[in-house]
Amino acid sequence: MLTAGIGTAIVLSFGGAYLLAGVALRPVDAVTNAARGMGEDDLSKRLPVTNTNDEVGRLATTINALLARLEAAFARREEALSRQRRFAADASHELRTPLTTISGHARMLDEWAIEEDPERAKRSAGAIRAAAGRMRNLNDSLLFLTRGDESQSFQVGLHGVGAVAEEAAQTARTAADGSARSSTSARSAVEATFDRDRVFQVASILLDDAVKYTRRGGSMRVRVEDEDDGATLEVSDIGIGIPEDQQPLVFERFYRTDRSRTDGSVGLGPSIARQIAEAHGGEIHAKGRPWAGSTFELRLPYRPLPHP
Repeated sequence: MLTAGIGTAIVLSFGGAYLLAGVALRPVDAVTNAARGMGEDDLSKRLPVTNTNDEVGRLATTINALLARLEAAFARREEALSRQRRFAADASHELRTPLTTISGHARMLDEWAIEEDPERAKRSAGAIRAAAGRMRNLNDSLLFLTRGDESQSFQVGLHGVGAVAEEAAQTARTAADGSARSSTSARSAVEATFDRDRVFQVASILLDDAVKYTRRGGSMRVRVEDEDDGATLEVSDIGIGIPEDQQPLVFERFYRTDRSRTDGSVGLGPSIARQIAEAHGGEIHAKGRPWAGSTFELRLPYRPLPHP
């Protein structure tokens, strides 16, 4: 009887242990099966968590958090690759037009224009020069944007924002040659800490775009205001405006509000302006309505220069 009792107890112990192990390991099996069904193309799946207080639950929760970070990282990678492909396609598209112009006029010069039509040859040479200039400007802009992803050294100092705005406005008025009027409301006492040449470049980009998109005889307005923590430079025009759904896209590379324009612009100016603003710790925004004009606002922080 003692032997039978001990044998029965051993069998019951093994059976109970087996059942308890199965119950205890069931969450592990669920996690294993779920992990098996995951692939690199679908990181949205998560491991099942039955009890967040035990070891398996905490492990599954940790792995789920890791999967969420991996999913976000893969999404950022795909977005970066998509932007890179779009950037390469846009750059190729912008380069194709001047290259076609150069190729066509060069072939014409080579075949007959130089000897048979000197006037036509002269115009062709001018067209080639203009196309080459456009390619050079595009190359310089692309190079600036590429270097902007790396560290850039700025000649930062305390400067008057109003003086920079007035100089840029005067240059824009000269370039407009009477096609657009401009007014400047700025006080030279408004100061901020920035690289003068770079901020002048931003103001010139904004004013250049304002001239391009303002109807002939229209007007532009440049305003500089002092704020508690910096200064604001605002450029407004009465041009074609910016639809609300397109305002976040204005600063994307190669983006143009009016795709039908053939004025030679490649849509890199606002991207360069945003890059310069962010490098200064500032920001730039665009607003407007269709055919009611647009306004670009550059904000620069005021930071005292460090003592030597």
